[in-house]
Amino acid sequence: MNLSIFFALYFLVTGADAFRKWHPYGHDYLAHIGCGIYISRTVTFADTKNNYIKFCNNRNGLATMVGCLADANYNSTRMLRYLQMSCMKDFEIEVPWENYTTAYSYLLQSGVTLKLLRDRKYNSTKERLKTPVYLNKTMSTLYVKAEQHYLDIYSNSMYYGIGTVAYWGLVCVIGAIANWSMILFPSLRIAIDGRVSKLWRKWVTLPALFGKKKTAMQRLGFFSMLIPSRIESIVSLLFIALLIAVNAAELHFLEGDPIFKNSRKYALIKYFSIRTGVVCTVLIPVLLLFGGRNNFLMWLTRWKYSTFVAYHRWIGRWVVLMAFLHSVGYTEVFIIREQYAEEMAENYVIWGVVGTVCGCLILFQGLLYLRRNWYETFLVIHILLAVFFVVGTWYHVIRLGYGQIMFAAVAVWGFDRIVRIARIMMFGFPEAQVTLLKDKLEVIVPRPRHWKPIVGGYVWIYFGDMKYFWQAHPFTYMHDENNVMLYCTVHSGVTEKIAKKLRANPSGPSMKMRVTLEGPYGTSSPIEHHSDVVFVAGGNGIPGMLNEFKHLLKKQDCKQRLQLNWIIREAFNFEEMAKYFAELPLLNAEVNIYITRPASFESPIGLDASNDGDYKTEAKSDTLSGISLLQSDYPELNFFSLRPDMNTLVQKDIDDAANSVAFVTCGPAVMVDELRAIIVEKIDLTKKRVDFYDTVDVWN
Repeated sequence: MNLSIFFALYFLVTGADAFRKWHPYGHDYLAHIGCGIYISRTVTFADTKNNYIKFCNNRNGLATMVGCLADANYNSTRMLRYLQMSCMKDFEIEVPWENYTTAYSYLLQSGVTLKLLRDRKYNSTKERLKTPVYLNKTMSTLYVKAEQHYLDIYSNSMYYGIGTVAYWGLVCVIGAIANWSMILFPSLRIAIDGRVSKLWRKWVTLPALFGKKKTAMQRLGFFSMLIPSRIESIVSLLFIALLIAVNAAELHFLEGDPIFKNSRKYALIKYFSIRTGVVCTVLIPVLLLFGGRNNFLMWLTRWKYSTFVAYHRWIGRWVVLMAFLHSVGYTEVFIIREQYAEEMAENYVIWGVVGTVCGCLILFQGLLYLRRNWYETFLVIHILLAVFFVVGTWYHVIRLGYGQIMFAAVAVWGFDRIVRIARIMMFGFPEAQVTLLKDKLEVIVPRPRHWKPIVGGYVWIYFGDMKYFWQAHPFTYMHDENNVMLYCTVHSGVTEKIAKKLRANPSGPSMKMRVTLEGPYGTSSPIEHHSDVVFVAGGNGIPGMLNEFKHLLKKQDCKQRLQLNWIIREAFNFEEMAKYFAELPLLNAEVNIYITRPASFESPIGLDASNDGDYKTEAKSDTLSGISLLQSDYPELNFFSLRPDMNTLVQKDIDDAANSVAFVTCGPAVMVDELRAIIVEKIDLTKKRVDFYDTVDVWN
């Protein structure tokens, strides 16, 4: 993260005035460029590498230019003013106004024809003319038209690129209206719950793309992936269709085009390369915005971070594809022009290659298999590749007039990193009590008074050991007036390293450790106006569910029927969290604890292992007595030694609901996907409003 902040600040400080700003090409500009190319290919007036200086400081060149513009119907006072301004702005050559007003009369008086030059066997590479020239009127018009057609590709590419950005703006506005209307006008939830609304949610907004898998990982041989939801897939497919359309629109060859020497192949490859390059560049700020944690659009739309990351990945894939096609296309252009070696040695081309290669590597390096199995390595490489993708693109486009786009991209990236640091600094670096439980870390962090939690939100935790402080991991949390409580399942990586450290601690598996929290992020589920709310938590998904459950319970005017279902494997999972359940004010609320593998109640010691029947009978007896013991200790809670039938649970809660029911879930991906599929099937089978909120934010 520090490296990316350095590059962001470097570009923000040094890059603001380092580029030529893009602007639409006006007809005056296009006309004088077209005539300039025609004249430069036909005659020579001065020993200069810059073909356009001669139209400022050479009287014969200026008169020939004015004649060409007159042939193409651009001989106006405005056009002459534009030429005068260009000489001053581009070359700092101040030309008296009378030079322009007398140029055409000078051409009429002293000009020679191209036919006369051909008769004299004029050689433009050796002879410098000392008189103006009458050009071919048809060719003058064709050159101006060809240049307009060519440079319109640049302007239209920018407009089409802006159109793809506008697409995402429209999608976000629609999402914001849909989600905020339910917050600001909760009665709409019931008012618009007709057949169309139910079918829309059943077939479009709620289900997985195919089958059940949305949160769970999908395997395809070596490859594994997270499949976007159906609505996310529709939005992404429409975006892809839009990209295909804008990259093909208005790319046609102008017959007889003298700019491209009447080569259809050369022209179309160049046009396509321009289009893909410009559209790719315009999308980079959106790509970086959607990948940031502090994306303001998350607040605007109330979408989860994982939704934006899904869109970030699809935008990224097509940005890299367009960059690749742009690179391949320009390679062919350089070969056609027989300038491959010279062009590839140019600094801006080298940086373009760097950016494209890094983008392609990110596509491979970002595979889910690599992210999940070597996360620390993935993180470092991903940051480095992303930095050099942005750096390479910056230096590639800055001289081409698109620097302001990359300035916006770097500003977005830098803002996200700066806000991250600000959040960390505002929280501070308190000493947390870190305790190793059986399979998780309990982290109790002192809470600053100014820190405002989000019910149902999550935080990124950084552990203070310098070996892994640069890593951050997201967790849901609980909170009270003084502390923030996190329960982090031990996996490979930083949690395993801390667990080993705690196991080796001479004074026991608990110690003080400096930590900091970045956040809170996320939003609360919009469930305060449902008549019934059912929470379904699995395993370590309980902290966020319990936090939202407690929040609703503590509302003085709460008239909702609340139910919390927690599905765990063994009794010790409950014992680790029992203190939080003991303090619940369970009025008009129900808590069900499902223990699917109550092995902790079994006591095989002292039994005859050869007698399987006696063992199983005794184990079952111990299990039932263990459940009874828990029930007697916590009479307000309901304990079951089984895995609940989700279909039965959902149907009963819908039947018992007064007029609307919200199901809120967090837990293992398979459980969440199963619950989603069941609810989707039942949405249109009841007159009651049924909503589903998946608080699992999976992007890795």
